[in-house]
Amino acid sequence: MIDSPPDTPVRDGPGAASARFGSGRSVQRVEDDALLTGRGRFADDVAAPGEAVVVFLRSPHAHAAIASIDTRAAAALPGVVAIVTGADLERDGVKPLPRSADFKRADGKPSASPPQRALATDVVRHVGEPVAAIVATSLDAARDAAEAIDVRYEPRSAVAAVDDAIAPGAAQVWPGAAGNVACVARHGDAKAVAAAFARAKHVVGLDLVNQRVIPAPVEPRTTLADALRDKLRLTGTHLGCEHGVCGACTVRLDGVSVRGCCILAVQVDGSVVETVESLAGDDLLSPLQAAFKRHHALQCGFCTPGILIAADDLLSRGSPSHEEIVDMLSGQLCRCTGYAPIVAAIEEARDELPQARGDGS
Repeated sequence: MIDSPPDTPVRDGPGAASARFGSGRSVQRVEDDALLTGRGRFADDVAAPGEAVVVFLRSPHAHAAIASIDTRAAAALPGVVAIVTGADLERDGVKPLPRSADFKRADGKPSASPPQRALATDVVRHVGEPVAAIVATSLDAARDAAEAIDVRYEPRSAVAAVDDAIAPGAAQVWPGAAGNVACVARHGDAKAVAAAFARAKHVVGLDLVNQRVIPAPVEPRTTLADALRDKLRLTGTHLGCEHGVCGACTVRLDGVSVRGCCILAVQVDGSVVETVESLAGDDLLSPLQAAFKRHHALQCGFCTPGILIAADDLLSRGSPSHEEIVDMLSGQLCRCTGYAPIVAAIEEARDELPQARGDGS
């Protein structure tokens, strides 16, 4: 469904499609109701009969040679369907991932970087690089097999910061990239830029460091979030970091919002657990969910259930100020929407909830 401004003519003929569907046109999203009520379907929410799961065994080293990989003990474990290594893929003719040809080195030659293989073969070059894939009939079986694989590494010197990598004598990441410089990209007029900075009254220098985040969950016992998702199929509760930071697994336990990934399922015996599925009734959005929809306070919807539970918990305890709402959101990570529309939606729900409840509270 396309919303057109009241006085916008709809043209026919050449160019009509771009006029009606071009950039900047208002398009009503059709997925919001499902995402707001916990009925969104993400890949991990689907459980097909007879499906298998895959777990990747990853390198604990930033730079190391792979001396050997022994998968025999792991392959013999119950539930294991197959174990694949980089050598297996290479033997079957699986090529490395294609590299971008857009960037050049300073001498005009193509960019120099190591082949990016789905699974490392001889050398690992960052922590978390996958070295084996385990296919099994269950997640637990795949994880058990991953722990049984014997990988022998020969650690090498590593560099993690850009300045350290290009310093004289730094450990070489890839032989084909001298000085650890894969490519050089320059745009614009360097002299004009230098002149502009020279004329500026104030010049601010800022170094930004982007971290590499690779979650590595370890599950010795079933958490509340896993029980909700795997046993009860309440898949509106999502798992992100799995150590209580991101807030995607937030649920309400006996009236208090908690992290579902940090509580064992056995600990909630006899308690009341509320998930995002409980916020709406009879397929109708709650006032808070409706405000999220009006303010476009969600995009992918992955973090939304946890934010809704935390916000609903905050609203249930009174009329929070702008600062209290922002403080609550500091414990909920959202990577794509941005927090301004989320704050606006919660504030609107705060102002409307007494009337919506009809109880004057």
